[in-house]
Amino acid sequence: VDIKIWPDTAMIIGPGESAVYDSLKVANYGEYPDTISCWTAPLQDLGWDAELTFSGDKPFTDTDNDGELDLGEVKTLDTVFLKLVVKPPEDLGYIVGEEFDTSVVELRYVWVQTGFAADTLVRDSALITTVYEPGLDIHNYPNPFSGPTTFVYTIPRRGQVTLRIYNRAGEHIRTLLSDKELKYGGIFEEPWDGLTENGKEPSPGVYLYVLEWREQKDDGSYVAFKKRIVKKALLEP
Repeated sequence: VDIKIWPDTAMIIGPGESAVYDSLKVANYGEYPDTISCWTAPLQDLGWDAELTFSGDKPFTDTDNDGELDLGEVKTLDTVFLKLVVKPPEDLGYIVGEEFDTSVVELRYVWVQTGFAADTLVRDSALITTVYEPGLDIHNYPNPFSGPTTFVYTIPRRGQVTLRIYNRAGEHIRTLLSDKELKYGGIFEEPWDGLTENGKEPSPGVYLYVLEWREQKDDGSYVAFKKRIVKKALLEP
């Protein structure tokens, strides 16, 4: 008795996308035909959806509603192809407000097991890694604010991040991040105590905050130009 599922694999997706893994292989390497069942489960439940079916046009109906995909009898040395679709929550990457989801990587197993009794089960698994790649964005809360506020920002991939604050005349008043190196993309927070660079309270009014991101390439160098976002924050008396 010997069954295998492979490969361990990973995929990067963007906003509004689902990860489609359509090359999962299940093989019976045992000496005899065997009935095989299959199911999927996350390493940690982050609220992502997943659907496991046969690859191609072969239909599947979970008639007993047990969450398992029954492959039926698989002959020795035969291979069955499966498809797994993983979809993140619709609000993932949405950073407006004070509540947001920062979990952008989902680890998931796809398990297969033989149809033997529980004390003689033979199992194997493949690890599926889905990475959600958010766009470049920034938001602060509360806004308007009086005193401290918090910036929430998203970057797609690893790189350097700079966050500076200016008054309406374009004068620099505070640097919160200066070419900070981030090893991966995701959703991050940066607090501001509401003070200027020299520790003074700025006058009430509209202020501009500028987020810049420069991607790091595979060889460790950085792309030539930074991407920039400029937004407004209102400081009240």
